[in-house]
Amino acid sequence: MTTHTYSESKKIENSLTPIEIRTILNNIFTNFFDFRKATKQEELLGIDYIVITKDIKEINIDLKVREKYFGDTLIELQHSDNQPTWLQKESKTDFVVYVYKDIKEAHAFDFKKLKELIINNLAKLLNKKGSLITVKNYSKTNNRYYSTINYTADTIKLCEKVKNKRVKY
Repeated sequence: MTTHTYSESKKIENSLTPIEIRTILNNIFTNFFDFRKATKQEELLGIDYIVITKDIKEINIDLKVREKYFGDTLIELQHSDNQPTWLQKESKTDFVVYVYKDIKEAHAFDFKKLKELIINNLAKLLNKKGSLITVKNYSKTNNRYYSTINYTADTIKLCEKVKNKRVKY
């Protein structure tokens, strides 16, 4: 199990170059025109980047970056300090984009569909009983001044259940 502090996680996220981010977003969104980094206020709403489409619409992106691909996607279920997780918070996110640096691949999930799938199956996930997504294990990750419990979903099975776009960059 890999454990990262919040600052280490941000360092991994920030290690993507603007050209890599542009390439990833351009490959995911066929009507991509440009993108920008979210403001601090927008970050509080779960947004890291905003894609601007050719027809001048905005798509809000929550970017999650991992150095290595382990075949799973981490989904934060619980904070040790009982604060809401990114799935439980009120969010303006349209897509969650998971980037796996070592294989230069990104997976974009429709946030509302991902959230609905997880929330509707949370009891099954926590009990590790027959859920839509195979439970591999639970992991604890240190994050700022609290720890989080994450459901590790098999990425391929998750992709089958939720609207997803998978791209190389």
